[in-house]
Amino acid sequence: MLLFQVLITTLISTPYFALAIYNAVAIVMFRYKLSPSGLASYNFAYSFFQLLHYTNPVITFYIYTLTGPKFRVEMKHCIQHGLKFILTAFGLMRCLPLRARQALFGENQVRGTNNISLPQSRRRGNAVHPTQQKATTNMTPVA
Repeated sequence: MLLFQVLITTLISTPYFALAIYNAVAIVMFRYKLSPSGLASYNFAYSFFQLLHYTNPVITFYIYTLTGPKFRVEMKHCIQHGLKFILTAFGLMRCLPLRARQALFGENQVRGTNNISLPQSRRRGNAVHPTQQKATTNMTPVA
């Protein structure tokens, strides 16, 4: 995140400082005279790059926000929720494969489909060993 911010700051500031150095060396020290069109393009470029340079503190906020882990998680959640809303509103959910529907809904059972239940011994992570099974007792009410 910090490396990305330093890279963006460098890319935004470099043109402004390059024109400032050109101004100091060519125009002030060597008294180089620009033509009217050259002076107009120089002033435009200098003003534009100065504006970019002054927006650097604002851009830093957006860089930290957009590259932060919480923002990425929330953005993924918002996109997933919006996609789910659009697909269900237009009835396109039935066109998706079952795995995509399950990933989109985040549930084991998708609305509008038959839920085929696996036997308990075949479910992932829920293997029941014979020693772990609890005995069920029949509780009959005494009259």
